[in-house]
Amino acid sequence: MSMNKNKVLKIFSAISLVAFSSFSVAARYEPGAGSNGVDNILGNLQNEFNSLNQQSPLQKLKNNYQMAFKLIQQNKLQEAEQKLQDFIKNDSRQSAYYSLLALIALQKRDIPLAERHYKKALELNANDVQALTGLAKLFLEKKQYKLAEQYAEQAIKANPHAINAYKIKADVLLKQQDLEAVEDYLTNAYHSVEGDLKTQAGLVSLLGKLYLVKKEPENFLQWAHKLVEQYPGETMALAVLADAQIASRKFADARKTLEKIIAKNPKDVGYRFLLAKLLSQQKGQEDKVLTLLNKAAENAENPNIILAYKTAFLLKQKQYEQAFDIAQTLKKAHPELSIGYILSGDVYLAQQQYQKALENYQQAYEKTPTLKLLDVQLAVFKKLGKTKQAINLLENELKKRKDNPQIIFRLANTYQNSGNYKQASQYYQQLLKSQPENALFLNNLAWAYNQMGDSRALKTAEKAYQLAAKSAAVADTYGYILNKQGQTQKAIDILKKALEKAPDMAELQLHLAEAYHAAGNDKQAKTILQQVSEGKSNLREKARRLMDAWFNNS
Repeated sequence: MSMNKNKVLKIFSAISLVAFSSFSVAARYEPGAGSNGVDNILGNLQNEFNSLNQQSPLQKLKNNYQMAFKLIQQNKLQEAEQKLQDFIKNDSRQSAYYSLLALIALQKRDIPLAERHYKKALELNANDVQALTGLAKLFLEKKQYKLAEQYAEQAIKANPHAINAYKIKADVLLKQQDLEAVEDYLTNAYHSVEGDLKTQAGLVSLLGKLYLVKKEPENFLQWAHKLVEQYPGETMALAVLADAQIASRKFADARKTLEKIIAKNPKDVGYRFLLAKLLSQQKGQEDKVLTLLNKAAENAENPNIILAYKTAFLLKQKQYEQAFDIAQTLKKAHPELSIGYILSGDVYLAQQQYQKALENYQQAYEKTPTLKLLDVQLAVFKKLGKTKQAINLLENELKKRKDNPQIIFRLANTYQNSGNYKQASQYYQQLLKSQPENALFLNNLAWAYNQMGDSRALKTAEKAYQLAAKSAAVADTYGYILNKQGQTQKAIDILKKALEKAPDMAELQLHLAEAYHAAGNDKQAKTILQQVSEGKSNLREKARRLMDAWFNNS
């Protein structure tokens, strides 16, 4: 089975508790965020800025940092870098400037340069928490756990309130030990910062993530209640409680908690937005949702994310005209941004006006060439049946981003969808040169080889299966090819085992039916085909045709 069968192979890595906003410069609203734009974006990095601000009385440093920081938020990386270099010329002693240069390097995916900038920051200030946590994160990603732990502990020593450092230390423990060790560590950390609401709230949130991994949301809720008891009426404690209530699916309680927070913070943006999202899942709350979104947008310095959500909500209600009005307003107010064009495309797409949707997505892509927008265009090209145009788009992108594996993969997949298995196989081979044990690439290459009648299909599928035997998609490809090459009983064994993991996977069911039919077990084959033909899968017609071909003509 391959990507062109709409079955995506997912290979999961170890669970990570670390999710740094300081490594992803994307505008977003966090619960509790106020109307100040710097507070709304990159929350964790801003915490470190606040720490720096407390340590340094120099207003000029604060202003310079804030100026460069905002440029980074706006993705004006070149301008931000130039500003920082100018600041360094005037005052080369400030470690904060080098930490921000490291952040820019991370956005450019230049990891070695980011590491150099962080180390330079530490030469100037051994207690620069942002540099310490930044290096800890880099070494964690390199699987150099001892160094990651060392830098995380230094950051905590320099600032016991640096929640990002606790996250990294917890992740190191998770990779080296187990969930219980992480739980013990976070619990001890919680008690060690007694009286510090902000840090204790952050640690309870980390414990909450841990308990969700362990499928113990009731423990998260218990910790949240404990925090509220310790800090009654405090917004930050109530916020953690609301998160725990939502995680525990106690939505009515969560609504009451969020309404308490909003009542205490009349100009709040984040919690109104969160409550709107919560209520949007409930029937009969449409007016309340729109009221919350309108008020949140009114109070927000940058309401674009809220307006985007409102547009999506209106589309769900099929209120196309109102949704389109928002998109057009954003286009006029911010013609330099992609958001108005994206939302316009979404409105047209919801109305199945694919060509107009495509035109808007193309204009958005010119302004913000992201993979998500690239994928949206490819999906619309597919709706329009314009495979050639999709391939042209990808080939042009590959010229701009030579050897980019994400573009190459999309090219391979698009060629495979179009039935050009030879070209698809060449791109998969190219990908495997740099990632020879990527089970997804091997799986799809095996499928392409099989469609071409290439003898390498079975060996390639077998290798993919050895790497990802738990994947139903990979097992399906391997079992299908085994059957085609006459190893019917082995195919049945593998396909039956895969079906236990994915009992609703219609294509897998059909392939098992084919193997049973090849083995002469028509009773089992017919039972499976009847199940598929009576189901909701888009393969039910194929199942009926196979029944007619195998059983109704005999």
